[in-house]
Amino acid sequence: IGRLGVVKSVRPQPDVKNKKKEEKKKDEDEQHEDLFEDEEKATNEQELNDIVEVGGHILVVGMGREEGALLPQLTTIIRQLRTPFLPDGLLTVPIVILYDYAIREKVQKFMSGYKGLVYVQGSPLKLRSLLKVGADRCSKMLVVSGGNGRHEEPIMTDQDAILLLSMLESQEPLWGKLPTVICQLHVPSNIKQLSESLASDQAASMQ
Repeated sequence: IGRLGVVKSVRPQPDVKNKKKEEKKKDEDEQHEDLFEDEEKATNEQELNDIVEVGGHILVVGMGREEGALLPQLTTIIRQLRTPFLPDGLLTVPIVILYDYAIREKVQKFMSGYKGLVYVQGSPLKLRSLLKVGADRCSKMLVVSGGNGRHEEPIMTDQDAILLLSMLESQEPLWGKLPTVICQLHVPSNIKQLSESLASDQAASMQ
């Protein structure tokens, strides 16, 4: 009769365990840094820095998940903010545009025709991008929502814009005050998703 043996579990070697811990920590660090990663690209870095340092500029934020879909609206806003019929004081206020997609050469050429205008490619839902364009120092913020596609739930249509406004509100204790925010919502009833302070103090432009 053969002898029965007891099979003992083999413990992983210390170096293997440490390696797994290091890999796990690396993955967690990469996820944490993703919120603050430096992806922003400005058409003129020096001019952007000068504008943000002074503050009081107009910040136009493009929200949407379809690449380039908002560029026609953004160019229209630029024309309106730089129309010769406006008072001289308004025409000299710098404009910074934050949008998550690169601009086409034709649009870039159009923007280069205006003074005090900088385009920044970056995510409006990342705190680093908001600070880079001076969201904490601007006088007015125009949030242009391109929607998030078709959804059965109305709230999903404006979810990015609502999230951005919530992010801004959470920063108020650190920034001291928030800029005047004009936000475009595709579904008017979604204004109920905003806090009472945001709903009352900020204007919501319904499309």
